[in-house]
Amino acid sequence: MATQRIRRKPVPEATEMALLGPSRDDEAPDSSSIHPQTHLDDASESGRGSKTEEQKLPMWQPSSLSLLAITGFIALFAALLISLELLNWVSTRHHGLATATTHSHYLWTYGPTAILTAAMALWHRLEYRMKQLAPWVEMARQPTNADQSLLLDYLSPFELTTLWRAGRRSQFAVVIVILGKLLFRLLIIFSTGLLVLQTTPVPSNDFPLISTYRFNATGFDPLSVTGGPVFSAIGVENYNLSLPVGTTSTYAVQSIQPSSLDSPFNGTVSGVVDGFYSGLDCEVGTFNFTKWASEIQNLTHDYNVNITITSPSYSARFANFGSWQEDYYPGVSLYRAYTEVPTCTDVRSGAEFDCIGFVVMQFGPMTPPNPNYIVANSSSQLICKPGYSINNYDVSFSYVNSQQTGDLKAIRDPDSTNRTLPPSAWDIYLGMQQSLTMAGIYSDDRFSSFFIQINNRSLSEYMDPLILEGDVKGAYSSLGAQIAKQYWMTPAYDPFHGLVSRLQDRLVIGSLSLRAMEAILIFLLLLTLALCFATTRKAYVSRDPSSIGGLATILARSPDVMNLFKGTGTASISSIRDRLSSNRFSTSVETNGVVSTFAIRTSGTVSKDAEYSGEEVKLGWWRPFPSTIPGHITIILSPLAVLVALEVLLQYSQKHDGLADADADGYLRYTWAYMPALVMVSISICLQLLESATQAFSPYDVLRSGSANAARSLFNCMTSKPTVYVLFLSLRRKHFAVFAATLAAFLAGFLTIIVSGLYTAELVPLKFQVDVQMLDAWNKTGLYPNGDINMDLVYGLIFMSNVSYPAWTYDTFVFPQFKTLPAVSIDSQNNTAPTKGLLNVDLPSLRSAIDCNDVLSVEFNFTRGQLLFDGTTSYQMNLLSWPDCTDTTVYTTNTSSSYLFGTTYQWDQDNSACPEISFLYGVIEDGVPIPENLTYLTCNQYVQEVQVNAWFNITANYTVDTTFGIPTADESTAKLFLNMTVNDFSPSGWINFLNETHKGGNDLDGVFQLLVYGMDSLPIEELANHGSAAVESSLRSLWSKANAQFYTEVLRESPNVSQPTRNGTAIDTARRRLIQNVVSTRILEAFLAAIALCTIMTYVLMPTRTLLRHSPFTIATVASLLAGAEMLEEHVLRPGSEWGADSEASEAKLWAGWMFSLGWFGNEERSAGVGPQRRFGIDVGKAERSAHQ
Repeated sequence: MATQRIRRKPVPEATEMALLGPSRDDEAPDSSSIHPQTHLDDASESGRGSKTEEQKLPMWQPSSLSLLAITGFIALFAALLISLELLNWVSTRHHGLATATTHSHYLWTYGPTAILTAAMALWHRLEYRMKQLAPWVEMARQPTNADQSLLLDYLSPFELTTLWRAGRRSQFAVVIVILGKLLFRLLIIFSTGLLVLQTTPVPSNDFPLISTYRFNATGFDPLSVTGGPVFSAIGVENYNLSLPVGTTSTYAVQSIQPSSLDSPFNGTVSGVVDGFYSGLDCEVGTFNFTKWASEIQNLTHDYNVNITITSPSYSARFANFGSWQEDYYPGVSLYRAYTEVPTCTDVRSGAEFDCIGFVVMQFGPMTPPNPNYIVANSSSQLICKPGYSINNYDVSFSYVNSQQTGDLKAIRDPDSTNRTLPPSAWDIYLGMQQSLTMAGIYSDDRFSSFFIQINNRSLSEYMDPLILEGDVKGAYSSLGAQIAKQYWMTPAYDPFHGLVSRLQDRLVIGSLSLRAMEAILIFLLLLTLALCFATTRKAYVSRDPSSIGGLATILARSPDVMNLFKGTGTASISSIRDRLSSNRFSTSVETNGVVSTFAIRTSGTVSKDAEYSGEEVKLGWWRPFPSTIPGHITIILSPLAVLVALEVLLQYSQKHDGLADADADGYLRYTWAYMPALVMVSISICLQLLESATQAFSPYDVLRSGSANAARSLFNCMTSKPTVYVLFLSLRRKHFAVFAATLAAFLAGFLTIIVSGLYTAELVPLKFQVDVQMLDAWNKTGLYPNGDINMDLVYGLIFMSNVSYPAWTYDTFVFPQFKTLPAVSIDSQNNTAPTKGLLNVDLPSLRSAIDCNDVLSVEFNFTRGQLLFDGTTSYQMNLLSWPDCTDTTVYTTNTSSSYLFGTTYQWDQDNSACPEISFLYGVIEDGVPIPENLTYLTCNQYVQEVQVNAWFNITANYTVDTTFGIPTADESTAKLFLNMTVNDFSPSGWINFLNETHKGGNDLDGVFQLLVYGMDSLPIEELANHGSAAVESSLRSLWSKANAQFYTEVLRESPNVSQPTRNGTAIDTARRRLIQNVVSTRILEAFLAAIALCTIMTYVLMPTRTLLRHSPFTIATVASLLAGAEMLEEHVLRPGSEWGADSEASEAKLWAGWMFSLGWFGNEERSAGVGPQRRFGIDVGKAERSAHQ
């Protein structure tokens, strides 16, 4: 069938300039005038001498390559660099940019990425135009071969391939724009980690503070010191007890707090306050002896000797040194530590002074021939002078949830003046000895026992005098600081100004992202500056050649070149290259009369009329990566695969409280910022390839489908237009495949923005399933306390120093010891036993209990006894219901006033008729006990076994933790385990360390002192209330807690058989987990689903496997399809049409009324007698699909 030539209407008469039409935003006319037969590089110079009657026409130059556009990028990169440094300066100076929360992270994660994504879109326009015009630049400079001109394609290959080819050809402008795009992608990836939410201290200078204590030692009596300072010092060193507020291991300072507190307030408060330091000025002494021995009698020895120890400055004489009895055993080396008060003399002045001597000796071994003698082999000794000072200290207190903690930092001001108070340094030492006595340090040498205990050393180590000196000084300063805190300070309200530093979640600049982005921006800035020199920024072509129609107008004026392409519509690229190999190509402007012509010229052999090919050659089709089967699979499945992965990861994150452990402060945090962004950038690259290929195929697909006007086909160039305009135009022209591909690429640009808020590191409790193996069993025999148990110390720590309960106890509960077996964590198959965090488990526990009854006042009375030598009077208490219980006596002070009284009674005899324990308290009037003024409680103690649910701190050696609640007993499981009698144990014998018996004129024993002066103090006025429920409750609680500590020591035994296991749950509350954000995930999934749908629509709506033989981005491809076409003849395309722009106005005038198609065309008119000559290409009319149709 002959080709049908279709015309809608005749070509309108129009002037040459009317054909040009207005320029568009993307096209800026160049003011360079064009002169006849002028090479483009010389056009500007020769144009200055042109005649006025000659037509001067502007060359075409895209606005994206203008000097203004390039300098705009320079300004943009410089502004971004300055902005980054400014943000970093603000972040550093103000400790972050702003206070934020993880819930508002969209505001600061999307911003930087969105800005850079928009900037990259602008750079893409520059890159496209630079690649598109590369062959025209080469032809404008000089005649060049086909590979660097007509066959040059920088738009369809992969970017790295293009980069390599452009570099080899020294086309540096193309190299620069490709490098710029690659760097832009890196910049976007790094921007996802630019702003980081981090807990940061934010200081406020000159903040109003209050000193809540001041130093005041008026009336200090060393003998009034209790065991509290010793308990605090030992608790810090040996029981992981926090230091009392206002003290360090060396200093005691004034406590301070802000005048007003945020709620909750977390951070530090700093200021300059007074601080106390007590220390020892020590010198190492010498003790000359060869033998120091005396005879042993019955393996015990009592020795009293006088010795003298000398040092460079001091001489110390010890009288009756070592006057005590000690058991020694033959053949054994013994070490002994002594803390003595010798008579000290300054060897220079001869003046005596108070000093302390510390001596450690090694005795023995006692072996034949003198088994009955002690031999002193070696010794280590110090002579120390005590002292103290009050100075200015720069202190910093920590607050957690508005509560002051014991985390104190204190630095002494070296320029401050030493000050003292009326008490002497020796009074401090006497107070230490009193505190050691009251704390129950039962030893012949209490201070030696004290410093040995808190330093956990063996006596043999102290044979080194340097070790001895260090430990003695440390122990002395620590105990002195606690005495000063408790006895030398009084409450105050002294305002001053200092520094408050709040811990806030602040938005800070990530250092790695910052430096990486700055490096990239500097590189981009240098590249853009180089681009100014790599391109002359002249116009190289008469109109935009990106569309088929635009390029056709130029090729129509290049007959010699078109002759080379006759019959090549189905030729292979190698055949075309061979045909063009002997030619060189350039562009020029010629003037014929008043009309200027822009054309491509060739300098080789030109065939006047090459033969047409009438056969449909079986050749391969041009298939860029998106058109290949791997491309189809990758582009369609990659967003779907990522969508599925996101959903799987989200479900895993929600089920397992996060994806994995996360380090929010280390460099590892950048991995979850950069890796998702890298994945999204990869998807975006694939979709940009699809967009570019689809837009390139679009006009040919329209031409293949049948007759189409010039606007829908020849000027249907979407690749040169902005994305938003392409979306609008493709919908208007019903190019739905282009719309789908462009929308997919457009949505892909948002993926990197959205993914920047996908992951955050949050504190999330991590759960483990744990099996707990019991390690001991309960014992009902052997209930007498072991001699190694120092219950005074235990009680003092619990009731006076507020230390956490010792391991395996809490309140009145005693828990069995256990170990955790290898656990399986919920978030991983981790087959290891947990080593940190919290553990929740139900345990068979013991509970200490005591039941009390209030005895009516009519059931007891008093019989006056004798007046004692100390001024007190004894009264025998008569218990009418227990006539055999006669060991109850009340001692009263002879006074005319009333006072509060409280005492504890217990019966040592095994008499079940007597109450085990009783408490008598109330008011004594005029020194006479009256039953109506007193409350008498009789109590029995016992032990229950009960199932208790409790939380344990694994990190802190299984101490009970109350973060999620206190231990709770299941009362339905409670049963009697053991009845305890006072023969077994009674805490009252150990609770005697307060030294407050007659405080305020009252008469209270150790139990009642602890009741009203301990940590959980009861108002002392409650003792005057007859039958007070509060007093009874406090007594029962105190007694049961004390008993629980005894039971934990004596009621355990190693089991004979394997103990059962129990199931528990471990939680690590300090672990940060990588959380996948639900909102970001859903948005990403919606975008990815839309992208996948768009890609499928693109492939369905536009099959491209058999559409084009070669890349449409080369001049040669278009020329091969247009060679011999009627549409290029002058009766169809008027002269001068190569000038102008592809605006809609100019498109309407070019080929107006003509219809075009792609396929096989015949030309019977020019080849009569030869037979039908056929060509494959683009022309007016309706083409045939096959050459043999």
